[in-house]
Amino acid sequence: MTKILMRGNCSPLSNPTISELIRDNTIGSNSGNMIFQASVMRALMKKDTQIDFINTRNEGFRDHEIDRLKNQYDCFVIPLANAFRTGFLTELTNLRRMVKRLELPCVVIGVGCQANLNGKFSTRPEVDEQAKLFVSSVLEHSATIGIRGEYTAKYLNHLGFSEGRHFEIIGCPSMFMFGENLPAPRPHGLTPRSRINFNRKLALPAAVHHLLERLLQPFEDYWFVPQNYDDFKLLYAGKSIDKLNADKDAGTYPLTKDDPICRAGRIRGFLNVPSWIDFMKKGDFTFGTRIHGNIISVLSGVPTYIFAPDMRVLELAEYHNLPHRTIREAYDIRDLFTLYDETDFSSVIRGHRERFAHYVDFLNENGLPHIWDGSEQYRGNQTPYDLAVRRTRFHAPVKPYVTHNRLKRRLISRAYGQAQKERKEIIQARKKMDADL
Repeated sequence: MTKILMRGNCSPLSNPTISELIRDNTIGSNSGNMIFQASVMRALMKKDTQIDFINTRNEGFRDHEIDRLKNQYDCFVIPLANAFRTGFLTELTNLRRMVKRLELPCVVIGVGCQANLNGKFSTRPEVDEQAKLFVSSVLEHSATIGIRGEYTAKYLNHLGFSEGRHFEIIGCPSMFMFGENLPAPRPHGLTPRSRINFNRKLALPAAVHHLLERLLQPFEDYWFVPQNYDDFKLLYAGKSIDKLNADKDAGTYPLTKDDPICRAGRIRGFLNVPSWIDFMKKGDFTFGTRIHGNIISVLSGVPTYIFAPDMRVLELAEYHNLPHRTIREAYDIRDLFTLYDETDFSSVIRGHRERFAHYVDFLNENGLPHIWDGSEQYRGNQTPYDLAVRRTRFHAPVKPYVTHNRLKRRLISRAYGQAQKERKEIIQARKKMDADL
């Protein structure tokens, strides 16, 4: 049996409750992380494979703990997103230390950098230094690393690494959730009665918020899907979001339980990937600025359009041929009806099989056993991961706190208080452990 240790806050099959999400931050502060982690797990989960997850988020491990892991596993798989940034510096340093100490084959899948639309990398010298050390450490234990796109390639070139020798552009593994058979988008035309799913984050310029809201105005059947940890606290327990995290004007982005979109009940937060996909399939069109909030719509076969706020999103949209434009190019959009009619949503299908084949070559080059390596035959959605999903009764989406009756709100407040208490205890214990290190 192959035993894989994988970086992630929790297994996509663990089915956490909303209280566990609040206590343990099972989404790693962004529920979009669940999507690429689930895709990698599905790819690597064979009949004779055991995959265990380890949370490396801002957490150090003692040498003897790492040594114990070294003796239990065959390889260390690290799915990542935009890891080359200041906010990820602590975890990047911890990961480098783990990679060196584990001395196991190590595979990094889908790492990227942070850059604005001018192409200027949003990194500091200390990030460049740790990024270079991290990549160098990983390459001692792998053939190449898999990166998200052209802009990350330019960043690694800047640090002294080269494509083909040190890294391969593979895009985001979430796009290969279903292998070479990406669901074809189902365009049925757009009317004021169409069901619209949209996404955004709080930390956007005011003009972007107002643009998205203007485009949404003609529709009554719309649903907002937030992704950040603070969004879940608001959604579940009605806890207001700190306005310091927003621009001076965040439009109608929900910050309190009494915001109109909360009272209308038109927000859903997802604790797992299967329920998220099921929800998205009911939509007619999805748009917004979140890369994984839009990718999961693509995986659901729904026409999707991305407004890229930075290179982090843009490089993936370009690599995977996702319908998109930059935020700068979006301000002159007349309305969603015109945008919809002028967009070729099938573009995402073109080149997908070739991109998937390149992804498989990357897995093979790094010696990872996977469901497409020919050693086992699976039909459609009959992989070990798919069967495990069907055996699990996943928790339903989280609805706005204010839409529940008084008794339900009282029970939620009690559960939330307990989860927060336990979270503080966990954080204190972690700080003590880090100090001991």
